[in-house]
Amino acid sequence: MFDILSKGDAVQYKSHSTQINLVDCYDSVYNSAVMQNNFYFLQQHIKEEDVYRELPQILVPFSAPQDDPEEEYGFETIPHITALYGIKEDKDYFGIREKLKNFGEFEFEIGEVSGFRNNKNPYDVLIIKINSKPLEDLHKLLKENFENNYKFPEYKPHMTLAYVKKGACKELEGRCFWTDKKYICPKIQFSHINKFFLEIPLK
Repeated sequence: MFDILSKGDAVQYKSHSTQINLVDCYDSVYNSAVMQNNFYFLQQHIKEEDVYRELPQILVPFSAPQDDPEEEYGFETIPHITALYGIKEDKDYFGIREKLKNFGEFEFEIGEVSGFRNNKNPYDVLIIKINSKPLEDLHKLLKENFENNYKFPEYKPHMTLAYVKKGACKELEGRCFWTDKKYICPKIQFSHINKFFLEIPLK
């Protein structure tokens, strides 16, 4: 068990969620470290001045500036794909585990770099699209069987790279070196609001 996001201990989460952690997945050579390195390599192409934060960074002697413990935005720190956010009851972990015990491992494909833009938000979200019909089926199964407050009209699987300033990083969007790579997901994680994971095997 470990923190869901390294956003600082003061960042609070309102709901539980289920997610795929990239570290749990594998490809033909079973090298999850390479997959995570690809994620962080893409983040290195995001200019620091383009990153959206609501709190000033803290200057640390002899070290790089650090985010405020209450900062919710900035770079994503743990590569993951959310299956369903907004689960209301932590006791549903047991029901989800039972429901998915025979779901089976499934494949997902890395898509293009893209952006979520909403005029109501003071930021854009730079993401990597994820293509996977089984993942869409898994999302639907969870949404229809467990009480949740998921509000989006459509599920768009993705990995968040960073929150960026409005209109920033458009030059990074499109196909990249990682696009079309395929991986297998053998399990998902129940992400508790108290910042720990509970494992849910899929077979």
